[in-house]
Formats: sequence, structure tokens, C-alpha cells
Amino acid sequence: MIQSKAIDIIKTFSKKEVLSFTRYLDSPFLNSNKNLVKLYSYLKKFYPFFESSSLTKESVYKAVYHGTHYDDSKFRKLLSDLYKESERFIVHSAVGTNKQFFNKLLLDEFDSRKLDNLFTSRLEQYNIYLDNNKLHYDYFLEKHLAEWKNVMFHLERGMQHKITLNIYKRTEYIIFYFLSDFFLSLQDNLSNKGRFNTKIEVDLGNEFLKNFNVSALFDYILKNDFDNKDILNAYYLAFMAFKNFNDEKYYSDFKKYVLKHIDNYNEGTQRTVVIYLINYCVRKKRVLKDRKIRLELNDNYDLYIKYRLYRISGENYFRSDIFLNILSNYFELGKINEASEFLERNIDIIQPSHRKNIRALCGSLIEFEKGNFGSSLRQSSLIKTNTYLYKYQIKFLNLKNHYELKNYEIAKEAVNSFKKYVGSDDNLSDLHRKKYYEFITYYNLLWKFHEDVPAKQKIIETLNSIKECMPLPEGDWLINKFSELAR
Repeated sequence: MIQSKAIDIIKTFSKKEVLSFTRYLDSPFLNSNKNLVKLYSYLKKFYPFFESSSLTKESVYKAVYHGTHYDDSKFRKLLSDLYKESERFIVHSAVGTNKQFFNKLLLDEFDSRKLDNLFTSRLEQYNIYLDNNKLHYDYFLEKHLAEWKNVMFHLERGMQHKITLNIYKRTEYIIFYFLSDFFLSLQDNLSNKGRFNTKIEVDLGNEFLKNFNVSALFDYILKNDFDNKDILNAYYLAFMAFKNFNDEKYYSDFKKYVLKHIDNYNEGTQRTVVIYLINYCVRKKRVLKDRKIRLELNDNYDLYIKYRLYRISGENYFRSDIFLNILSNYFELGKINEASEFLERNIDIIQPSHRKNIRALCGSLIEFEKGNFGSSLRQSSLIKTNTYLYKYQIKFLNLKNHYELKNYEIAKEAVNSFKKYVGSDDNLSDLHRKKYYEFITYYNLLWKFHEDVPAKQKIIETLNSIKECMPLPEGDWLINKFSELAR
């Protein structure tokens, strides 16, 4: 099998692009090497996988250069040329379908060719196009860049008097873009810190925030008339909700605002603001054992599904990790039947290559919640995958099932194997490794106490120790099991 960057690109082609690339290579406009047409005509027979044992360097070379001996340097040069043309093709295709790229390039050409009337007309059309699209924060960047083109166009022609107000708009747009992305970055940093215990000695973002009067600036913004400030205000309200995490009024204000404006946002912005709502509730439920916050999280997940925000990069598939998070929240609410209904209703929008495994994993989780531990183990045995996402969830689930079924010998072997796996997993952060080891310690204590129940005070001390370690993988389950022993 041939390893080639050109083939890597061609593998991603749609069926329509496979045909278009043939016409592209054979176009007289390109004056391209006819051997490339022969090469591609042969290669596309192996589309889309390019995994046939008959696809060798020699067989491809023979299809292009009939009756000549194989020349490796000549063959590599031909593949290199195909790679360059495939790059140009996908860029050409992208420009043709992306109005922003197309308009920006066209404006540059009109400007450089001194086609002034065409430039001003196209710029006006481009601004109308940007203003009429649903809102995303990169709108502000595109408007800023459009104003730059407008300003430079008039400056070069000695007509500065025509752009005095445009310079103010250029400033306004870049500030709005910066603030939108700045608030996004702060949330990403907060998420990474919580998930991976990320630490940094020089944190320019937070230092900037300390010296920046956010409230005063937004008082000014909200009092005055600015283009499309609704999207910026959504990011600001999200920032305020997380900044004032203990005062749920800010979260409430943010959610009301999102629900009021969400239909005006484009898909990317809808996804961002709804994930903010979800993340707030996920973080809140770690510190607040209140059913209300779990119901609120469930409501936000419904919003996520309603607007089909699981679609990423044009695909209509549900992200498996979020799917599992939604299922877990149903369990925390005690809504086992609703979890089953959710699984059946949405399993077909899981990526096909993951669908069987997700069904088996979810089925196993549902059976566990129902107390059918043997059935849960049988369901988990149907999972055939090395996908990293599932590995730990399956291991934790099986360890819990073995405890519930009192399979001591199997559990002992499984937990020892799990401990070795945790120690050898280079993908684990130090924080997660520490937490997994803590789970193992308490899991082994659980068995020890189960076999030889100690004084009640000893169990209570262990329970308090677990609570101090929270959040802990399967921490709630451990607390429940130790609590049962303490009764």
C-alpha cells in the first residue's frame, strides 16, 4: 500500500469532488502534466479506502509510464506534483463555496487593478452579506477587516475626508471582536484548569482582567447604539455568571438573554452559549447536591438537542462524550426510563463506527442503574473497541458490577489490572492519575470492610475522607456503599 499525502487528501473527497478533480487536472487552463491525469485515473479506482494489495508503486508507475522500468525518484516527483494540485483544488473549491473568502480576494483584486467602481460596489454588497447573516463573534473581525480595506482604499486615493467615521467603526469592531474572544478564552482557561489542573506562572489574560474595568465599559456599551451588540452581551453575561458563580441571579440573567436571542445567532454561537449554560450547571452540581440544578442541566441539554448543536464540522452526528453526559444526568435525576427513551430516540445520530459500542455501553449503564448487575456485565462484554473515551468508563462500571455481585476474586484481579493500566497510561494527566489511584484505594477498602466490617467510627472516618477527596471518580457510588456498611 502506498503512503502519500496526495492520497490522504483524495480520501477525503466526496463523490462529486472525485469527478471534479478529474476535470480540474484535465483543464487546459492549468496546462497541467498529462501524466497527472493518468496517475489520478488509476488511483481513483481504489477510492475511498486505497487499501488494495494491488495498489503498489510498481503497478501505479506502470499505469502511467507504459513499458518503462520503475524509477523511484520520477514516481515520487509525480506524487509530489499530484499533492500540490490536490492542495490547490481543495483551496479553489473552498473559495468557490465560501463567500467571505471569495469577496475578500475579489476586493483585493479590484483594489490592486484600480477598478474603483467595482470595488465600492462589491464592498457594499459584502457588508450587506455580513449584516444579513446570523450572528457569530467573527462577524466583528470580518467587519473590522472590511473597514480596513475601505480605509486603505480611500487613503491611497487622497480621500481621507470620506472615511472619518469609518475609522471609529473600525475601532469599535476590533474592540467587540477582542472582548468576545477574550471572554471565550477565559472560559476555556477555566475549563482546562478544572479538568486538567492546568497551572501557568505568567497569565496575561487574568492580569489584563485585574486592570480592566469590565463593568464600566459595558455600562457604556449598553447605553449607546452599537451594531449587533447582542452577541457580545451574551458573552459578557456568561462571563458575569461564572465570575459571580455563587450568585445564581447572574446565571438566570444569562439564560433569559440566551433564550431571547438564540434564534438570531448562527450555529457556532448557539453552540457556544448553550455549552456555557451546560458547563455552569455541571460545575454547580459538583458543589451543590440539589435536584434543582440537575433539572436545570437537563433543561440545557434539551436546548442543546433542540437546536441540533451536536453537529460539528458539518457532520450530523452526536458527540459520544456529551451523549454519555446527558445519560448520566438522567441517572442522577432517577429518570431511568427517560434515559432508555433518550438512548432509543438518539442512537441513530451517533457516528456509525461508534454506534454499536455506545448502544452496548449505554445499555450496560442503564441495567446497572436498574440493579440488574449481571445483565450490565453481559452488555459491557459486547463492547468491542479500543476507543480511549470508553476505556475508563467501562473499567469503573465493571468494578462496580463485580462488587454488587460479590465477585471478590474477579474484582481483585480486575482492580490490580486496572491499577497497572492507570500507571502505564501516558495520556492521563497527573490530576486524573491521582484521582484514579484514590478510587482504587477506597475500592479495595470497600472490599476489606465488606469482608470484615470494622467499628462504625472507622467507616465514618473513611466516608469523611472520601468527601474531602471529591470530586472523585464514582465518588457518589463509593459514598453510598460505605454508608450502607455504616448502617
